[in-house]
Amino acid sequence: MGGGGIRASEIAATRPMILPSEPHIEDGTYNLYSLCNQHVLRNAITAGERYLFFLTKHRGRMVVSGYYTIDEVARLSGRFAVRTRHPYFVDQPLSVDDVWPKLFQRTAHQNRMYMKRKLGPAETDKLLRMLHQKPNRFRAFVREVERLRSRKARTRT
Repeated sequence: MGGGGIRASEIAATRPMILPSEPHIEDGTYNLYSLCNQHVLRNAITAGERYLFFLTKHRGRMVVSGYYTIDEVARLSGRFAVRTRHPYFVDQPLSVDDVWPKLFQRTAHQNRMYMKRKLGPAETDKLLRMLHQKPNRFRAFVREVERLRSRKARTRT
């Protein structure tokens, strides 16, 4: 992915392994293989939310890297997992510092990664429009994950 854009491995760069386990973009799932943000996910499912937005750190800044539509929900041993049929990821992510004031008509929240405010329909529509101004790089992200997995497998043998 050119232009200094985000890499698939940065989607959840806080993980100690070479590839994050969640979101598992190859099959469009989140929380199927591990436990991540169960409280947030449970609240979103209970509230009937339709989208799950992904934030990560890129070049020292919090960014919105993409989203899943919540198309399927599974309850597995007391936890939730979701699957999307329409993943959308961009390699030129949206800076949270730039996006949040546009969404809420105020300054950005200090701790945006764990902000309590959920997006209403108007803010969700605005954020979706901002993301859709950039091409969906989902297929390129999957290729990158497969390349990294292959490289990781080769180093183990």
